[in-house]
Amino acid sequence: MAILVGSESKIVVHLASGGDLSAPPQPLPLLASNLVAHVRTGDPDASVVDHLLFDGLPAFETLFAAVSETGANVSLVVGDPAAAEIAVNAAIEAKIPLVLLAVSGMTDIQRARIDLLAAGSDIRILGPGMPEIVTPGACHIGSMPAYICSRGQVGILADSATFAQQATLQTPALGLGQSTVVGFESGRPSSQAYLGCLDALLADPETKGIVLSLDHHAGCLDALAHHLAECAATKPIMLHLARDGRRMANESPSNAVSIARGRHMRLDERLRDIGVIVTESPARVGRMMKSALEREDQKALGSRRLADFASAMRQVEFEIYQTD
Repeated sequence: MAILVGSESKIVVHLASGGDLSAPPQPLPLLASNLVAHVRTGDPDASVVDHLLFDGLPAFETLFAAVSETGANVSLVVGDPAAAEIAVNAAIEAKIPLVLLAVSGMTDIQRARIDLLAAGSDIRILGPGMPEIVTPGACHIGSMPAYICSRGQVGILADSATFAQQATLQTPALGLGQSTVVGFESGRPSSQAYLGCLDALLADPETKGIVLSLDHHAGCLDALAHHLAECAATKPIMLHLARDGRRMANESPSNAVSIARGRHMRLDERLRDIGVIVTESPARVGRMMKSALEREDQKALGSRRLADFASAMRQVEFEIYQTD
């Protein structure tokens, strides 16, 4: 079992154009498995339409028709920001549970409107930006090389596709592997999308440990700390907390940088108090998670031995009582 995508996933690529000529070129995944169809809305760029991913795939005029014919349950939206809302509405009408938005250049207002659409339905939206989603051996979407992925017990959730690849590289060498890898290309996922993926990993029985990555933006960190404190997670959780001093200097007045750093230190302490392992070094992620899982195994072994001992003592007491 994994989250978001698996062997049962059927992906339809929705090429959508809203006529926004100022939008940047749209990315497409270098790798994508489980493709069953593609849909064209508006007038997508010819270089996108002729992409090798679509060779041999049936084309449909509407997303509803593609779902009816192929049973697609994942929509990969490629288009300009003006068309993203139209594509999400089409996915809601077609009752597709998961939408991946490979859309660049969206404004905060456009993102807020799409989040509002998702909040009023059962749909889950990841993006904007080309997300990396990999369930090894079952489904692969993104640019991550398939050969570095192996099925295992660590869930990886990162706000950076680059870190997702770094963490994925480390786990197979330590005999861990991955249950599901999710990386957000945009670098700033919404709290709703990020925490939704975290909840899915926490509920997944195949995932024994979780590696998270976030940069310094405190809004999402605040939400993460509050969420973990409320859900009382029982799995080892490790957070790679990236601090980019240059981004702080660009986004904050120079005299406020030290205040921002102090706030992040307090967030560190809050996360550690609820049992989260925090590191700033991406090179240590694999080893630290392996150590955390080994400690959990030792705890589980001790608990089983204690339970066996208690059961044996009850049996002895029962036999003594029967003898008397």
